[in-house]
Amino acid sequence: VTAVHTETNEIFVAVPVFDDQPELLAVFFLVMDFPTNQSDLFTATAVLELFPLVFLIFIIAGFTGTIFGFIASRSFSRRLHRLMETAVAWSEGDFSVFVQDNSGDEIGQLARRLNQMAEQLQNMVQTRTELATLEERNRLARDLHDSVKQQVFATAMQLGAAQTMLEND
Repeated sequence: VTAVHTETNEIFVAVPVFDDQPELLAVFFLVMDFPTNQSDLFTATAVLELFPLVFLIFIIAGFTGTIFGFIASRSFSRRLHRLMETAVAWSEGDFSVFVQDNSGDEIGQLARRLNQMAEQLQNMVQTRTELATLEERNRLARDLHDSVKQQVFATAMQLGAAQTMLEND
């Protein structure tokens, strides 16, 4: 690569182009004119000449930003939708459903903590169910015991009355 800057503020650049063998195929030659002083950079014609380039850059940046925003928001929306579906299942009492999100960002951390919470709630519901079952067994045992006691007492009273009547008759 050869570059030469002249006194008239022109830059000449020459770049050789080779093929697979070390043979010269062509020479790329570029000539650029630079303004003589900095005030020439911001003249009306210079700004008008730069306007199409700046406009093109804005169009490309806007298009790229729109595509990236669409892709990012779609992924974000899907992840939030999965969180919502899981929360609906939990509100219906189904704590066996877990959020599948292993990403390292805040939504992934939220999903892991919600999964831990669901597991704890599932254990608590199971414990409460076992406790309710045990309490019902105890209540039934008490009722059965009390009713058997009452039956035995009533039978004993009837036997006593029968013995008294048997002696009189």
